[in-house]
Amino acid sequence: MRKFGAGFTLLETLVALVITALTTVLLMQGLSQALMLRERVLEHTQFQREDSLRRSWFNDTVNALVADLPRNERHRFAGDSDGFRGLTLAALQEFPGVPVPVEWSIEREADILHLYYQQSDQNRQRIWSWRADEASFSYFDPDLGWSSGWPPAGTAVPPLPQAIALTTEWRDRSVTWVAAVLGSRTVREGLDPLEGL
Repeated sequence: MRKFGAGFTLLETLVALVITALTTVLLMQGLSQALMLRERVLEHTQFQREDSLRRSWFNDTVNALVADLPRNERHRFAGDSDGFRGLTLAALQEFPGVPVPVEWSIEREADILHLYYQQSDQNRQRIWSWRADEASFSYFDPDLGWSSGWPPAGTAVPPLPQAIALTTEWRDRSVTWVAAVLGSRTVREGLDPLEGL
């Protein structure tokens, strides 16, 4: 009688192939999940970095606002729910301490909102684009509370608000940036911030 060498039967080979295929599918699904999770983390981290820069830029601009003399109408602070303009000592593209007219504004394009920054007569820079139903600026005075425009109609208030807020939504969460005006809210007599410029 002839002896056959020990080996796998066809059934054993098929079972081994099925187990190998299932293991491969499970590993591929796990890898796919890990890659999706990595993308989400990277996207969130990128947004956090950008958001931190945007907030810092907004805070610096508002913190360094200065009250301009009444005769400089073009540079006088004014704001509504869509934005504000005024003089700041912390413009992005200028040496610190130099008074520069700046403007922050919100514009809507279909269901997308855009936040813009502009200094002097330079081109506007888009700072942020996001989907939201609404976004608005508001202005704070200790005696009047928050208002949607500055100066509030029919009131005698300083040339600058005490704080400015931008309120909107991002990914179904409420987002609010609040920055205080750190300098004097009134014009000092005899001081022209643009004198000699």
